[in-house]
Amino acid sequence: MKRSALSFSAGVLLAVLAAAGATTDSADTYELAGSYVLPHGEWEKVEATFVANGSDSWTVEFRFEFQGRSETWTGSAIGSLIEGPLEGTVQVEEMDRSFVFRGEVNDGVLETTHAEIEFGGETPTGTMTLGPVVDNKE
Repeated sequence: MKRSALSFSAGVLLAVLAAAGATTDSADTYELAGSYVLPHGEWEKVEATFVANGSDSWTVEFRFEFQGRSETWTGSAIGSLIEGPLEGTVQVEEMDRSFVFRGEVNDGVLETTHAEIEFGGETPTGTMTLGPVVDNKE
């Protein structure tokens, strides 16, 4: 697959993650990394942070490069980061756009589809895979 800076209307989003123990300094914050793939096969790296708001409720932030510039999109998600279903939405205020992501966490890896919400429906924008960030420091 050819890697390129693409419209993240290829979704996020997205979407998002799983966290089999990949935490930051806070036990309620999870850092994940992976990639999203657009319908025509191009892909891009994405990083995500999930901050707990309660039982299986999350504030999410996605960071990625798009057309040579850094993007940060925020939203919310509901579901388990350990095992099971997870879904959420991201609102991109400056672009007046919204995206939804839905997927399943298996063995600490989140696999989702994502779509742009427009004209009263959803337009598929691709897939996303996220897993825990591994700390290689010894």
